[in-house]
Amino acid sequence: MATSGSFTTTSYEGRSLTFSWNRTSINIANNTSTIAWSVTGSGSYTYGYVTCGDIDIVVNGTTVYNSSQSDRVDIWSGTVVASGTITIPHNADGSKSFSASINAAIYNYAQNCSGSGTWSIDAIPRASGIDKIANSSGSSVATLNTGNDVRVYFTPKTTSFKYRITVSMNGNSAQNNASGVSVTSTSQQYYQVNIPHSWLSNKTSDTLTCKLETLNGSTVIGTSTGVLSMTVPASVIPTINTISCTPVNSKSVINGWGIYVANYSKAKIACTASGSGGSTITSFSIYGENAGVAVNHTSLSYDINLTSSGSKTFTVRAMDSRGRLSEEKSITINVYSYSAPSVQSFDVVRCDSNGNINADGTSAKLSFVGYYTAIGSNATTANFSYKLVSASTFTALTNSSTGSGGSINGSIILNTTTFAVANEYDFKISLKDSLGNTTERTVRLNSVARTLNVAKYGNGVAIGKMSTVATSGDAGKFECGWDATFDKTVGTTGNLTVGGNTTVTGNTSTKNINASGTGSITGDLTVNGVIKANKADGSIVANSIELGNRNNETGRGDGGYIDFHYEGSTLDYTSRIVENNYGVINIMSPNGLLINGASLADFVVQQGPSGSWMIRKWDSGIAECWRKISGTITNSGTWNNFRIFSGSADFPSNFFISSPNVQYCCYIGSGYAINARGVLSTTTKFNWAALGTDGDSNISYIVDCYAIGKWK
Repeated sequence: MATSGSFTTTSYEGRSLTFSWNRTSINIANNTSTIAWSVTGSGSYTYGYVTCGDIDIVVNGTTVYNSSQSDRVDIWSGTVVASGTITIPHNADGSKSFSASINAAIYNYAQNCSGSGTWSIDAIPRASGIDKIANSSGSSVATLNTGNDVRVYFTPKTTSFKYRITVSMNGNSAQNNASGVSVTSTSQQYYQVNIPHSWLSNKTSDTLTCKLETLNGSTVIGTSTGVLSMTVPASVIPTINTISCTPVNSKSVINGWGIYVANYSKAKIACTASGSGGSTITSFSIYGENAGVAVNHTSLSYDINLTSSGSKTFTVRAMDSRGRLSEEKSITINVYSYSAPSVQSFDVVRCDSNGNINADGTSAKLSFVGYYTAIGSNATTANFSYKLVSASTFTALTNSSTGSGGSINGSIILNTTTFAVANEYDFKISLKDSLGNTTERTVRLNSVARTLNVAKYGNGVAIGKMSTVATSGDAGKFECGWDATFDKTVGTTGNLTVGGNTTVTGNTSTKNINASGTGSITGDLTVNGVIKANKADGSIVANSIELGNRNNETGRGDGGYIDFHYEGSTLDYTSRIVENNYGVINIMSPNGLLINGASLADFVVQQGPSGSWMIRKWDSGIAECWRKISGTITNSGTWNNFRIFSGSADFPSNFFISSPNVQYCCYIGSGYAINARGVLSTTTKFNWAALGTDGDSNISYIVDCYAIGKWK
């Protein structure tokens, strides 16, 4: 580098020219240098008279002096031939090299002497660069956690310029001054700024870009950049603020009880959460009975079905826009069991008007015991009604009773109504609780017993009871009030009406009850064998059918079954409804199942544990399985600031016929994990991978996984 210089041309007869220059000033703003130059005579001669003409002087490509052949100059050693100044522009970075040359005619009319020189001028100070990016202590760093101060160091090359520093990341930025700041010294300086967590509101790490701009006025004359990796600390996670649970009841009467009732209440989980360091809440996860769902809401409100009684705990976690999970927060409720009211016993006897039992009495005494579920403000009322056996409708009695403490019992004397000794009556008790559920039972009040009774008009006879023939116009009637045994076939050409309980110890097809008309049984029918309906439509009409006790049939278990035979099939059955010995109802219908005339869309055919999995199979062929996998693991490598963890798990044996879709969520150590890639699954297993922050080996992990595919 130089601020002055010279060269001397070749000589003739010991005579030459010397070019000299020196920088007289610089213009930093314009990035130029001004030099003064001169050309003087030179050489070893000491006397004589010499002329010089036809001179060309070029500086930095510009001809600064020219003379013709006729314009000659007397030169002696030191004679100034020409002089002047020239402004030379520098390169953008402030550097500059220039050259100068002379061609001249000395002691001659033709140019016969020449010379040139090239010099690098001292550079003009221009743009400064970033020296280092450091922490608040001034130590250079490549990575730093958000929430800390960052320093950007630089050394100004001149005090003539301003300097603007900008740091930016993820759409956020900060500056020391939009117009740049002036400096009074060329010693090293720095700009310090805090990088908040909110700059990474939707991710856990990113690159901070630091930019130094040198400004001449408002013009940027140079830019220098540097980067720093920023990470949100693992401790910055969302927070569950509140969690509550309230009952949502299908019966409004329960609302005032303040309790949860199995199969009648839902648990409404309400939760609020907040992000940390600028993050927002994106979803909630709920775990517990009949839960296990992710709800994509910023505030959670979710109803959970309650299908069993007991203590229930629901756990909630929130996920923020960084994909980080909050700590768990739980709430526990107690769910009460409930059963419809039941009648344990209901009896009616004849009595006198004072309630004293009398076989010939025309009053009636009712005695009853019932139970109901004593929860909340649940109450049960017993109502009574009666009718003649032959009547089709019941008449309500004004008598009623209310239970307490889960039981209802008592006795009622009916002495305002006459119950004729010759008639039989049905009495009904109805228990109805606050939920509107009703249980009924009917018992019979028999007529008064007589060994033999002849009707008043001779048109009726009864054995073991009173004849019910009341008028002379009644058709003749034979009645029996005692148990009867017939050792021979009983036949009738009319209707067979059975008003009491009928016990058939054999099959009705072999110990025949033959009815050419319509058979009606208004009481209970106990059959230890098989009922075969041989009517044209194959129908059995009853208020209820109870099936069971099939131990005599090898391999059929303990439940009951109903067989169907369409078009007179002689097969064991064409369709069957059967209860196995575990109390599970199975409908075997090879030609399909209709509900209200429409095909059933789908239904579960198998559900329960299979090894470590819970499985569910649907008739349509859909198959589901889910489980929680845990243990310890060693990372298989690193990626950026994360450690890579992976593993696999076998599906239930012979469960899927094609590769299922799999969803999973990983928890690695005391930190958190990010699913690293999509699941690669086969029919027999699936593989998982996650990025975590904890440790190298023997790290605890949990994987919650769910798979759905086809089983047929």
